[in-house]
Amino acid sequence: AHPNRELPPELLAAARGELAASAEAVALARTFTERPWGHRDIDLAPNVLDTKLQDTQDTRHAAALLRWACAVAVADRDARRAAADVHAMLNASRSIGDEPFLISQLVRIAGRNGSVSTAERVFAQLPDANLDVFQTALAADAEEPLLLYGVRGDRAAFDRLFDNLLTGATTPGQSIDRGFNDLGGRLGWWHYRAHLTSDRAYAFGWMTHCVEAARLPISEQRAAFAAVPVPPNEPNRILSRLMLPAVDKVAAASWRSTAEARCAVAGIACERFRQRHSRFPNELAELVPAFLSAAPLDPYTGEALRFAKSDRGVVVFSVGPDGRGTCDLDTPADPSNPQPRFRLWNPEHRHLPPEPPPAEPAP
Repeated sequence: AHPNRELPPELLAAARGELAASAEAVALARTFTERPWGHRDIDLAPNVLDTKLQDTQDTRHAAALLRWACAVAVADRDARRAAADVHAMLNASRSIGDEPFLISQLVRIAGRNGSVSTAERVFAQLPDANLDVFQTALAADAEEPLLLYGVRGDRAAFDRLFDNLLTGATTPGQSIDRGFNDLGGRLGWWHYRAHLTSDRAYAFGWMTHCVEAARLPISEQRAAFAAVPVPPNEPNRILSRLMLPAVDKVAAASWRSTAEARCAVAGIACERFRQRHSRFPNELAELVPAFLSAAPLDPYTGEALRFAKSDRGVVVFSVGPDGRGTCDLDTPADPSNPQPRFRLWNPEHRHLPPEPPPAEPAP
């Protein structure tokens, strides 16, 4: 549903039932409001790729509970509870900290993104909502080097995997592909094993290039990652090739998430400006210094985020991965071409009735 439209009554009723059945878990998840940091003990498995990260997955579930709890708070017109639930969502993701796996940072990114889209819905339904504390926390979180945490950690994890393969602590059938367990696979393993040490050195060097790229200012990272050579698709680069998809996926998600978070920080400042002056700013520069210390920059360009104002509201947006972006208030998000933005509707265009059900097809 569009953020400025109420959720369907039947969906809210189902959410209330699920939340009531999980009341103890919801209450526990809400304690994240006061707990922005966390720590998890990780028992690294011999096959590093099988390391259990149950606490991290549980954090994802807690964020999902909080998202629905916030939806119900919005339906109840409880702005204070909604603001607390949004903040708890963000802190749930922040609790993952610098956990040294790309998958962990992907979970953290998803949690942050969920809190941003939920904040957009809170304002689209509750014109008097106060998310000042959330804005401060989100501004700090947007500058966390999540991509660096992930690639640096995976570099160490994969190096441990190479070591365990060399010492026999894990087998290729357990850690690479079950096909290595049959006769042909075992012969293939003996061929690859002769290259294991050189592949280890190549992989460590390749990941070090990625680490160095992730250390750069975020607006320079895309070009730096594009310059890192792709591991060749050769029989002596089996493990090196396993790293490529994960690094690419988390890198793209990290840049997009930072853009969305910075858009939200500026957007919340726009809403605070509106609540004080009964109008939206005409440009982001009007927000400095009362509502922002400085206008956030677009991670894709290193220049100021874009701002568009219409007779229905405002949009803070990034040019996004395709270099164009979108300033449309009502275009639904396209998962295949995500465009970072934060939308704010004029008060008369907020809290609209639910979308009408789709028309029945003609017989």
